[in-house]
Amino acid sequence: MKLSKLTAVAATLCLLALPGCAAGGSGDKAGEESLTYEVADNPTFPPGSTMATLAEAGTIRVGTKIDLPGFGLKGLDGVPRGFDIEIARMIAAKLGIPTSGIEFVDTPSKFREENILTDKVDMVIATYVINEERQKRISFAGPYYPGGAALMVRGDSDIVVDDLKDPSKKVCMGIGSIEQQLIKPHLGDFDGQKVEFDTHSKCVDALMTNQVDAFTSTDAILLGVEAEHDGEVKIAGANYAPEDFGVGIRHGDTQFCEFISDVLVDAAATGVYAKAWAESGPNPEKIPELPEQMPCK
Repeated sequence: MKLSKLTAVAATLCLLALPGCAAGGSGDKAGEESLTYEVADNPTFPPGSTMATLAEAGTIRVGTKIDLPGFGLKGLDGVPRGFDIEIARMIAAKLGIPTSGIEFVDTPSKFREENILTDKVDMVIATYVINEERQKRISFAGPYYPGGAALMVRGDSDIVVDDLKDPSKKVCMGIGSIEQQLIKPHLGDFDGQKVEFDTHSKCVDALMTNQVDAFTSTDAILLGVEAEHDGEVKIAGANYAPEDFGVGIRHGDTQFCEFISDVLVDAAATGVYAKAWAESGPNPEKIPELPEQMPCK
């Protein structure tokens, strides 16, 4: 995993107040959050651009997950928290949209592209791995997180990726997740070994109840699961494939892509990105470096 060591988040980091964080689930809105961002006052954007449309409306729909600790987890209070949520709030603030104007739409892996293509959301920030196949249908801004595909096993297991050539080993993975293709070369019988669920929490349950032998996902997701279930599960060895997370948007929306990338670069330069991870990410002691931004197309 390409992470930089935590040094210190600057004590002088200036974040100005805005209304509290939106709640999770389609249609849910305001709650409270400790992290705050300066909301742009009457920002100006090119006429007809996505930014202009959203800024004028004063609202934005963001597809995210609500079952992933450290990225998007909906608590008992109904408020989603995590790094993906904070990235959404940063972008919205630069559009002049306070957190009360964000509608978080629950978007499991298999619905990410569909929700963009059917106009159910304006962008998707849901541990969305960038790859060429997805870029045929939607566009990505970013990336905003440098990750990798990893394997999770039970705390008392010694299974590693090489052991998955044994066709008796069952491996859980998200429906529509990129890990399906990344793990395939490591399995002895892909169709016979794979177990699919629409949410990662179901894979964790299957692993902990001995229904599967391993669970594959991005290291970012597994870091959160590992922290939540201390000692019961663990990440097995090093990442077996690189994966970067991007912000999913409508195909060919270059202006919106460039706007989002600018927001990310500015957040990294001012320390906002590091503070968001330290206070909301799955491992506050290891702050990732913002990856180099891709060309928008």
